[in-house]
Amino acid sequence: MFDDTLVLTLGGRFFSEERYLRHAAKLVKTWFLDQNTAMRPNLRYSQVRRGWNKNQGTSSGLIETKDFYFFLDAVKILESLGALSIGQVREFKVWLGEFLNWLLTSPQGVKERRAKNNHGTYYDLQVSSVSAYLGDERLLKEIFHDARGRIVYQFSANGEQPEEMKRTTTAHYCCFNLQGWIHLAQLGESCGEDLWGFEGPQGQSIRKVMEWLLSFIGREWPYQQINEFDRERFFPIYYAYRDRYGMPADFEHVEIPEKEAIKPLFFPHDGIRPFWQLH
Repeated sequence: MFDDTLVLTLGGRFFSEERYLRHAAKLVKTWFLDQNTAMRPNLRYSQVRRGWNKNQGTSSGLIETKDFYFFLDAVKILESLGALSIGQVREFKVWLGEFLNWLLTSPQGVKERRAKNNHGTYYDLQVSSVSAYLGDERLLKEIFHDARGRIVYQFSANGEQPEEMKRTTTAHYCCFNLQGWIHLAQLGESCGEDLWGFEGPQGQSIRKVMEWLLSFIGREWPYQQINEFDRERFFPIYYAYRDRYGMPADFEHVEIPEKEAIKPLFFPHDGIRPFWQLH
């Protein structure tokens, strides 16, 4: 739903195709507004396992809606083009407000907010995205304050991510968590918050994590990665670094494809939004 709504919205905008916009709007209405089909504003059963936890979901299941950050951009475009009415947008904001309250107050949400790994990162991204859409500046400041604390304990001074290095698929989780930080820093920048330049007491920073990870472009990944890994996932990180900090050091010997030559669609669980090359 997230991916299709964004792709249809972009198609409708760039190619002036009303049918794409109508179908994108239909997805929004079906999932959030139509009383016969709409999702309830919670993730009470996310990642549920029958017979466990009284058949309730888990806190880690909240990551399933991590992509609100780009979906809400699509909704804004649909609103600006008149594909969603003022009344429909008002109803959608009511749904989002209830969902945000659930994220903040439910046992699942409270536990996920305390997560020390990528789950905490994507919780912050999700809550800040919804808060920004709803115009809740107080909550935005609170979440970005939390995010600075996460930088301090998620990252080592040399740029490693200790929590993600505990996994058996370290390349995936290092890229996945860092991609979440890139989205969060980009959102923060649009809200007047600078996560790009923040440094912890030992020099922990997003920049150092990006530099550490990018040092493996064109090299063998020396840590545990039991599943196949798409090495093209380094490229969106490389271009995010270059856009913010300039050319990485010692990259003259590394052949990087032009941005337009890299695939626009990655696997949804990679944490890379569709058509990531577009600003």
